[in-house]
Amino acid sequence: MLSASGKKNNMKLTIAHGLFWNYISLVILAITGIAINIVIASYYGSQTLGIFNQVYAIYILTSQFAVGGIHFSTLKHIAEAPKSTERNAQIIYTALLLAIGLGILVSIILYFMATPISQILQSKEVALGIILVAPALLFFSINKVILSAVNGLHWMRLFAFGQATRYLLLFSFIVFVITFDLDKKWLTAAFLFSEMGLFVLILPAIIYHFKLTTTSINKTWIKTHISFGIKGFFSGVFIEINSRVDVLMLGFFTTDTIVGIYSFAAILAEGFYQIFVVVRNSLNPQLVYLLAHKQISHLQKLVRKTHKIMYPSMLLIALITLACFLPALEYLPNGKEFLDSFKVLAVLVGGFWLISAYVPFDMIFTQAGLPGYQSLLNAFGLSMNLILNALFIPAYGATGAATATVLSFISTIFFLNLMVRYKLGYTLR
Repeated sequence: MLSASGKKNNMKLTIAHGLFWNYISLVILAITGIAINIVIASYYGSQTLGIFNQVYAIYILTSQFAVGGIHFSTLKHIAEAPKSTERNAQIIYTALLLAIGLGILVSIILYFMATPISQILQSKEVALGIILVAPALLFFSINKVILSAVNGLHWMRLFAFGQATRYLLLFSFIVFVITFDLDKKWLTAAFLFSEMGLFVLILPAIIYHFKLTTTSINKTWIKTHISFGIKGFFSGVFIEINSRVDVLMLGFFTTDTIVGIYSFAAILAEGFYQIFVVVRNSLNPQLVYLLAHKQISHLQKLVRKTHKIMYPSMLLIALITLACFLPALEYLPNGKEFLDSFKVLAVLVGGFWLISAYVPFDMIFTQAGLPGYQSLLNAFGLSMNLILNALFIPAYGATGAATATVLSFISTIFFLNLMVRYKLGYTLR
C-alpha cells in the first residue's frame, strides 16, 4: 500500500504526464485553428471568414443541447473510480445511448431552424452553413461523451489525440475545398467530416476496453446521467454561449466583414485561452479525487503552485503573440484587411492573462458534485457578457466586443472566488 508521500508523488507524475500530452495537443490545436482562419481569410476574405465563424458559433452553442450535460456526469463518475471496469462500462454505454438520442433530436431541430437564425443574423449564407453542420451534432455528442470518459480514466494520450485529431480533420477538409476549387459554401461541411472521422478513430478504444453486453445499459445510470446532466446542462450551455456571445452579437449589430476582422484576432486569443483549458483538463481527475476525499490542504497547495507557474509563463506567451501579430500580417494576401484586429487581440489577450491562474479551477463546483452552483456561476458570466456586449458593440464595434468579453470573464472569476469561499469554505488564492 502506498504511503501518503508515495500517493502525492504519483499524483504529481500523473498531472505532469497529462500536461505533457495535452500541451502537444494544444500546439496542434493552436496551429490548425490559426491556420484555418488564415487560409479562409487569404483565399476568401473577411466576409467569408465572418460567415464561417458565425456558423461555428451556432454549432458550438447547439452542441451543448445535443450532449445535454451527459458528458459532465460521465467524467465525474468515472474519475471517482477509474479502475472499476464493469461499473465504468455501464456509465459509458448508458451515456452513449442518451447522447445518440439527444444528438439526433437536436440535429433535426437545428436543420429546420437554419432560415430563422440566418434572418436574425441578417446573413443568407449562414443558413446553408447551418444546414451543413446540423448532422455533425450527432457525432459531436457521441465524441464528447467518449472524450469525457477518456479524461475521467486519465488516458491522456488518447484524450490529447482526440482533441488534436478533431482540428486536423477540420483543417484537412478546408484545404480539400480550396485545392479542388469547390464553392466556399462547402467550408462548413468540415465540421461534419471532422466529427465523423474522430468518431471512427476513438470509438474502437472504448469498445476494446469495455465490452458491450446486455447489462451495459443500466436503468440506474440512465436516471443518474439525466439527473446530473440536467443540473450541469445549463453550465455547459452558459459556457459555450459565453464563448461565442461576442461573435453572434457582432453578427446581429454589424456586418459579416466586421465579424471576420474580429474573429481573426479572437481565434488567436482563444488559442491563448486554450492553454488554461489544457491545464484544467489535466487537473480535472485530480481535483475530483481531492474534493471527494476532502484533501483540502493538497488542493490549496495545487492552487498556489498553479498561480506561480501560470502568471509569468502566460505573460511571456502574451507578449510574444502581440509582438508577432502585425509583422505576420504582411505575409498574408489580404493582410491589410485585418490591421484593426490587433486592437481586438491586445484587449482579449491582456484580459485573459489576468485570469489565467483561475481558469484551471473554474469547473470546481461540477468536480465537487455541485452542478447547480456551476450553472449559477456560468449564468452570471453569460448575463454579464450579454449586457456588456449589448452596451459596447453599438458604440465601439469589434473593440467594444473584445472589451465586453474581457470584463465579463474577469467579473465571473471574481464571483467564482466569492462562491468558493462561502459555499466550500476555502479560497482559490
